[in-house]
Amino acid sequence: MVPIPSSNLSPVSKSAIAVGSEIYVIGGKVDGALSSAVRILDCRSNTWRDAPSMTVARKRPFICLYDGKIYVIGGYNKLSESEPWAEVFDIKTQTWECLSDPGTEIRNCTIYRIAEIEGKIHFGYTQKTYAYDPKQGEWECCEGEVAFPRSQCVMESVLYTFANNYTWEDDYGCKWWSTDGYGEKVKGLESLLEIHKRNGGSSDNTTKLVACGGKLVLLWEGYMKHNPNNRKKIWCAVIPLEKRDGGKVWGIVEWVDVVHIVPTSCKLLHCLVVSV
Repeated sequence: MVPIPSSNLSPVSKSAIAVGSEIYVIGGKVDGALSSAVRILDCRSNTWRDAPSMTVARKRPFICLYDGKIYVIGGYNKLSESEPWAEVFDIKTQTWECLSDPGTEIRNCTIYRIAEIEGKIHFGYTQKTYAYDPKQGEWECCEGEVAFPRSQCVMESVLYTFANNYTWEDDYGCKWWSTDGYGEKVKGLESLLEIHKRNGGSSDNTTKLVACGGKLVLLWEGYMKHNPNNRKKIWCAVIPLEKRDGGKVWGIVEWVDVVHIVPTSCKLLHCLVVSV
């Protein structure tokens, strides 16, 4: 694991997004105050640069990448109706544009998730969702429940998830999901799950699953025995997949080990995959 220079913005997970070989960190706090700043990490050179700032300062905006643009909504303590609740950044032209006012109901809505679904920017939570249509430039309320993607870990159009609560053995582990919403466990990962369980991954510690280079990569916060010097381990496993037995998905643990040791105050907030 290679350390990189820190940005002066807080790297909150909801407000960082990968675009090609770069990571955009949007808003956050600088010296305790909300910021409109946008910083870009070039993962080829591990260097930071500034991008044009947003129209307003935002603490933890929800962001979504779609069609070469980054959509940013919410993320403020209090905003007047004359200030934009949402705006969009064109990556090609490096310019911001304010979106139309969505109205009081949407401005005051509760947001847990955001995702592009069938060409619209959906946000909210499972039981109450809204959407922005970029083509029409219109906001709308969604009828019924919207199935937000459980994870951003999609490989060859198949969705993969990992649940780290081993209290429910049927849910613990890695699953792949069919188009009709049926989840089935990835087979062959029993030895990895034992390592994960023994090394803190099945506790409340964070576990992340991403798709990288045609393989699944699992990262999790472990612990060190008796917690010497207030340190904890970051574990990583690389898992190629193959289909066997009439379509069953099997995982092969190609590699698993500790990649970094950090102070216990550090948290695994976000994992992003970039092209370099």
